[in-house]
Amino acid sequence: MHELRLHLPVRPRGVTLLPAGASWPALTPLPPPGTSPADILQQIRSETRLTEQLVANLADAIRAVEERRRAEADRWRGAAVELALAVSARLLRRAIDADEFPVEAMVAEMAARFDAGASLTAFLHPADIAALDGRFGDSLRLEADISLPRGDARVEDGSRVVVSQLADQFASLRDEILRSPAS
Repeated sequence: MHELRLHLPVRPRGVTLLPAGASWPALTPLPPPGTSPADILQQIRSETRLTEQLVANLADAIRAVEERRRAEADRWRGAAVELALAVSARLLRRAIDADEFPVEAMVAEMAARFDAGASLTAFLHPADIAALDGRFGDSLRLEADISLPRGDARVEDGSRVVVSQLADQFASLRDEILRSPAS
């Protein structure tokens, strides 16, 4: 005797579930002697259609369960990404508030996008300028802009502007992670 145990999260439609230990329903008996081949063929076709419908129903149920599982995994993945970004933002904010954020490297990277020798002005939050402690000397003019949050910057040469906003960087990171295939 063989036993098959399945755990189904939902009750399949159009299927009879047997309790443990129950005997299988009786198979279709052989046709009585003298049954015409046409009648036997008709019975086989009828049973084949029922079997095909059962297989199709099972395939549909499996696809629906798999689709729900994928949707649930996507929701959990999105929640994990949001949580990771929230923690990262909080840690970054602490680093900024402790003057440990690499403002100098950020401004230097932004300035590198301009032609060498261009007259550049970097606009930063006043506390970020204070954290730089004159490290750029005369190579870059620093201007306080109270409207910029700490950690954000704008560098201009009179005709072009390069902007760095942490909120936009986090949004881009979120989009990039959510677009990437789940592993």
